[in-house]
Amino acid sequence: MPSGRSISRWTTCRNSARTRESTQFAPTRRTSIPGRIDVAVSTDVMEHVLNVGAFLFSLNRALRPGGRAFIRVPFKENLVAYAPQAGCRYRFVHLRTFDRTLMREALEGAGFRLDGHRLDGFNLGTPRPFWQAGHYRRQVYAFLQRAANRHLRDPVSITTWPSWLVGTFMKPQELVVSATKVKTILPVEPHGFTLIDV
Repeated sequence: MPSGRSISRWTTCRNSARTRESTQFAPTRRTSIPGRIDVAVSTDVMEHVLNVGAFLFSLNRALRPGGRAFIRVPFKENLVAYAPQAGCRYRFVHLRTFDRTLMREALEGAGFRLDGHRLDGFNLGTPRPFWQAGHYRRQVYAFLQRAANRHLRDPVSITTWPSWLVGTFMKPQELVVSATKVKTILPVEPHGFTLIDV
């Protein structure tokens, strides 16, 4: 029977209520996840963790050999927006941002093969710099923005449009990667680790 695990009790309850009866969700701690998980999904997590290495180590140990990981992180985000001096009221904010190269290096260093990536999280309020360079281009983008809003039930649903289309006009906010566990990570005493082919 398919099952899902989350460290959040709220998420566990919400997802259990939304899924078919044949799917189970159970709260867990990262230390209690067995090395038999087929698929792990992490969305909006890696930018918040204090120790990315510990996160990747735990992810590797949780997945079975050949297990898949799908991870969504901020893409080339300007972290100055989270500065208290810039008016950010929140204490727990994004600690880092990512690009394709950083994600590939981090995943490969933790025993994963990067299978693919896609840019996502498009927002009508974040046009590409090209559309902000000059009065005429700003006017064209404003026209396109109004036209898109007329066809959208909710501005967030712009993310359901083809990436090539929205990516022509808007900056992507998110990077989504898929990776396969190709090596098992093992701790080495007194400190360190080694990667063993699976």
